[in-house]
Amino acid sequence: MSWSFQVGRLFGIPLRVHITFLLLLAFIVWADSHSGQDMVAGLIGAGYIAALFACVVLHELGHSLVARKYGVKVTHILLLPIGGVSMMERIPDDPKQEFRIAIVGPLVSIGIGVLIGLILLATQQPLMPPPGDLLSGSGFLAKLASINIFLAFFNLLPAFPMDGGRVLRSFLAQKMDYMAATHVAVAIGQGMAVLFAFLGIFANPWLLLIAFFIFLGAGQEEQQVQVRRLLRSVPVGNAMASQFATMQPDEPLGRAVEEAMAGYQQDFPVVEGGEVVGIASRDVLMAGLYERGAATPLRDVMLTQFCTARKEDSLADLYDQMSHQGCQIVVVTDETHPVGLLTPERVVQYLRYLAQHPSKGEG
Repeated sequence: MSWSFQVGRLFGIPLRVHITFLLLLAFIVWADSHSGQDMVAGLIGAGYIAALFACVVLHELGHSLVARKYGVKVTHILLLPIGGVSMMERIPDDPKQEFRIAIVGPLVSIGIGVLIGLILLATQQPLMPPPGDLLSGSGFLAKLASINIFLAFFNLLPAFPMDGGRVLRSFLAQKMDYMAATHVAVAIGQGMAVLFAFLGIFANPWLLLIAFFIFLGAGQEEQQVQVRRLLRSVPVGNAMASQFATMQPDEPLGRAVEEAMAGYQQDFPVVEGGEVVGIASRDVLMAGLYERGAATPLRDVMLTQFCTARKEDSLADLYDQMSHQGCQIVVVTDETHPVGLLTPERVVQYLRYLAQHPSKGEG
């Protein structure tokens, strides 16, 4: 999330905008102003994109509110040039809950399109203005309505990572094992991607990009489900590093760097009075050494916002949290005292071990 910034909250859910989205708006204004159109046309074009992405935010908000209803934590909604993403810590295991979370987004988009259409009908404006007509109010609204309807049905294609892939899996998972349902849904999605790629060669090159997006997203979904299946019965304590060094807040940064250079540990819990008060990660240490010098106390550079877990927590749930919140190091605590450390790299190492010794996964 280092390339994004928060612009507000919707129903308590942080709304973040990726910096590339702002670059997209600036590019649209610039491109129109250098293509024979005036600046007003460029601003209207950028305004249309902003309005469209506001609709995308409402689409994602629908997912998020239903997910929260089922106890799924939504960390934030992220606005990207290619659309929006609801960042959830996990997908519910109950297929009916997954179906409701997935289907509500397209329903919101359809609702927006229908509502705008009704406004146009009530004001006796055409539902289908001439192509490219954004300068009139009716043209602006009509195009916004039509694109919402299109996006809703595009999202319902039965292929991951679109909502339709999750809808399909939720139906299949009511009749078969969840992993098998995922495999079938992924196979259908990747078959659709191959079809899109074939059509893209002879028809529209954009279909090649869509095909790549679908094929890659489907593969990642299956991988995530496999990982969760392997880790679902594993407690965090099985995978954590239980032997680690800690630092005091007043210790010089240079000493932590020496410890990192001398051994395998790259990240250090900073402990005061037996309680973890911060994290001195490798990136923090290197940046602090360059900017402030080796004599700087760790309390001046340590991270005071960090992820924690308990030994008995589910490793599958924690790995989802690490993936979606960007936690590069998790401090495992017993009440407030640190008893272990966990990083994404260590989870991957544990997965390799578990694949070779599956019986070791039970807690």
